[in-house]
Formats: sequence, structure tokens, C-alpha cells
Amino acid sequence: MSTYSPSDITIILTCYNEGKLMLRAVESLKNQTVQGFQIILVNDASPDKETNEITNQLEGTPGIQVVRHASNRGLSGARNSGFMAMENEIAMPLDADDTLPETAVESTLAAFNSAPDSDMVFGDYLIGPQDVSKANLVSCQCLSDQNGALNIKALAKNWILMGQSPCKKSMWARINGYSMEFSNTVQDVDFWRRAALDNCKGYYANALIYHWHRNENGMNSQVSEEDYLPLRIKSLPFYDAYHPDYGKEMRQYIYRYYAARLMQKPLLDFLAVQSAHFSWVQKAKARLMGLGPFYKALRKIKSFFYA
Repeated sequence: MSTYSPSDITIILTCYNEGKLMLRAVESLKNQTVQGFQIILVNDASPDKETNEITNQLEGTPGIQVVRHASNRGLSGARNSGFMAMENEIAMPLDADDTLPETAVESTLAAFNSAPDSDMVFGDYLIGPQDVSKANLVSCQCLSDQNGALNIKALAKNWILMGQSPCKKSMWARINGYSMEFSNTVQDVDFWRRAALDNCKGYYANALIYHWHRNENGMNSQVSEEDYLPLRIKSLPFYDAYHPDYGKEMRQYIYRYYAARLMQKPLLDFLAVQSAHFSWVQKAKARLMGLGPFYKALRKIKSFFYA
């Protein structure tokens, strides 16, 4: 079996209005302990002058391929473009406002070489400012079994998996890439839950492989509970398979969320697309919730239960 080398890796660097932070990200790539990997920079139709000027500057740099979107497609679209453009096997996504620790590529290669049949590699990461001493370390060792393999049941109970975890292009293709439905919200969680349902094989790198600087104005700060609802519904098969008790809690939560909205907006038909995730009794109850006065009367006399 062949051994993976740096030439088998592509860094997918996605940018939108990050400006000079892009240079910080690229500098972290120049400082890697191993070199020879490819870099694909995807500019997602950024309207920011500085971001575009830096994109033009980097386009002439050896080893960097630039992909420009004519219109904004969000992070899912940008990542998908990077995967489609890469010609080798292993992708390491990097947001332009984050950085890679110096040994990230080396550690990722070592992990894939230890478990070459793995679809992805997960490792530890930092959350916080540029000053490493002030950042918080998130260890993902608890997500692995004694052999280092990803334990999806442990992940279902403790979702700390880094969204930018390295993976093979073949896995990305197998699960049809990142969903455009969640392009500007929770695309990473959706991607990895679908990968888990597809029985993806993961291996723990037992090393620091990412630094999430967590920009206060970044995408995560803009995600609302309403954005999470479609993901919660689509995640029910994942929890049914790997954490059934939480799946039951999630269904009750979904009922309560929509019940609370009845006083402000008409009930949204949240079963229209994902009806297979609910039993016929649960579907009937959802329809009943749409009959405002009748539903409220049953709740008043305590004859309606969410389970």
C-alpha cells in the first residue's frame, strides 16, 4: 500500500471579505514543517476591495491556484468548488480568518499513513486569539476508540468535531458534498452527520491540527435558532442510529418550538420534506398543531402530549 506524501494534500482556502487575515492564513501555510502540498484559494465573489487585491497578489504565487465565483455561493459553494478543482486525494479546508499550526499538515499525513483506509482524520484544535497561550485547546481524543478510530456514538453524545477536519475527496463525492441549503449557516455539522450515516471511517491524529480564531463577526455569530431547525429535523436519522434517547428529546423540542410559534406565525409544515423521520402518530400530532384553537384547547385540558 502506497504512503501518502505532501503532494497528495490540497489546502482549500476559502475567502469572503477577510482582507489582510488571508495573508495570516497563507503565512501559516508557508510555516508548515512539510511542504509540497497544493493550495486552492476560492474567492466567493467577495465585494471587498482589499480581499480582491490580495487574491490577485496571491494568484501569481507558485503552488496557489485561484478559483473565483461570479456570484456569492456561501461557504458550502466555496468548499465544493475547491473539492471539484483539486486533483489529488486529501483535502484540508481552511477558512481565511483561521490558521494551521506548524505541524498540521505533517500530523495529518502521519494519521492517514497510520490508517490509510480512513475517509477522514480528526485532531485537536485551538479556539481563540492569535496568542496561543490565551486560546482554549479542544481535545478530540474522547471521540476515538482504543485503536484511534472515530467512535460515532461518542460523537453523537459530544459534538466537538472540528468542521474543517481533513478528508478524502472520495468521501466528499460519496455524500454529494456540502449542502447548499446550509451554505451560510450550519454546513459543517450537516456534512459530518451525513458522512457518519454513510459509515465514514475516521482516525484520530492525536495532534493539534487547526486554530479557529473565531472572528466575532464571523458566520457562526450570525446563525439563529431558526437556522438550526431544518438541521435538527434532518439530523433525526443520525440520532436515531447513534443516540436514540437524544433523538426522542429532539422530536419533543421540535414540537415545542413550532407550538411556541403558533402565537406569532402560522405553523410551518416541517414534515413536508422530512416526513420519514416521524411516525404516523407524530405526523398526525403535527397536523393537529396546525389547527390552532383545537390544539390550544387540548393543551389547556392537558390532552395533548409531545412525545
